[in-house]
Amino acid sequence: MEKVFLLVLFLILGLNLASSYCYVLLILVLISVTIYIFVSHSKIRYKKGIDFIPLSFFLIWIYGLLIGYYNGNKGTYIVANFAGMFCYLLYYVFIILDISVIKLVNVLKFATISTSIIAIIYYVSDALGVDIAFLNNILGDVNQGSSTGQLRAYFTDLNVGFTLWVVSFVYLLIEKKRKKIYLLQGISSKSYILFFLWTTFILYFVTASKGFMLAGVFYAFLIPIILYGKRMLLGKASLNIFLFIILFFLIVLVLVTSDYVNIIIKMFDAEDDSNEIRYLQLAYIIEDVNLWGKGLGAIIPNFSRDANAEYGFELSYVNLIHKLGFWAFVLFYNWIYILVKASRNIYYRKNVFNSTLSLGCMGYLFPSVGNPLLMHPACVILNCIGLYLLRKD
Repeated sequence: MEKVFLLVLFLILGLNLASSYCYVLLILVLISVTIYIFVSHSKIRYKKGIDFIPLSFFLIWIYGLLIGYYNGNKGTYIVANFAGMFCYLLYYVFIILDISVIKLVNVLKFATISTSIIAIIYYVSDALGVDIAFLNNILGDVNQGSSTGQLRAYFTDLNVGFTLWVVSFVYLLIEKKRKKIYLLQGISSKSYILFFLWTTFILYFVTASKGFMLAGVFYAFLIPIILYGKRMLLGKASLNIFLFIILFFLIVLVLVTSDYVNIIIKMFDAEDDSNEIRYLQLAYIIEDVNLWGKGLGAIIPNFSRDANAEYGFELSYVNLIHKLGFWAFVLFYNWIYILVKASRNIYYRKNVFNSTLSLGCMGYLFPSVGNPLLMHPACVILNCIGLYLLRKD
């Protein structure tokens, strides 16, 4: 059962599958695990607090379904809108099967390599002017249009790369005596350096994504602070900090001397082509928000981003408020809790590897600011893994 589950995780995180295939696989997993529970009489041993976070996502999803039905929203829209929220039940599958951290690291490692290869194939093909329409049937759809002018290959599963990028980043910066914690996870010192360089190239240059760049800026400021903030306040320097400063300026130099700097400059620019429609959406959504939410599947009168999915908007967080009302803030609290707990653990050098990997799992939250990624099955799985890692003290 465990091997099948890990295979499903890889398929969803690493192969750029259509959402419909992801849902079928996850439903089969949940049915299989339910049967397994009855046959083996397995029980979930709850830990106070953290084990109820996935349940809160599921219950709020049920609330959204009921409100959507009560308000008379279109049935197919109700089911499709934020459908990935039911996938939070997978968190309990991790607990029941007691998946080891090393096995999760291997899944994330191979998924990162797989998605990177897919991105490179599209990126190089586009650069060479090769007709790549036929690849969509093999490697899945990708977004290749950049509002800031760069070549790009972008798809949701690339968010898995943040896991190893953050782990590698922390490994490079953390004090020497702590590095052995990371090497116990089956990845060599040289591998961390290669993963950092490779994922940096994929996440921030190949994707040419403002959301991915926002995540990079967040981590670039947060990680040095939680690793050495206390020492810096006391005036104690570290060789690793100097190395980080040099690396930081090298990256800035590359960005400034190329057109990739536009990604940062135009991150929230209202005149940017892709942002223009987002600001328009924001105005319409805010006008239609109420306390209880309009329910899943709700549309905004006289405005639609997609005629086939009128309920959907790129501004995921604002869309949650529109659909779920004040309950959306419970979900926001859950995500902030994970980021804060993981950061605190790293700051106090507690459960460092798991907390670092957990922090990396949440990278998708930043591209979700302007893209409908929050409840994509792959992103929900990353969220479940992030929670599970914090649970394994």
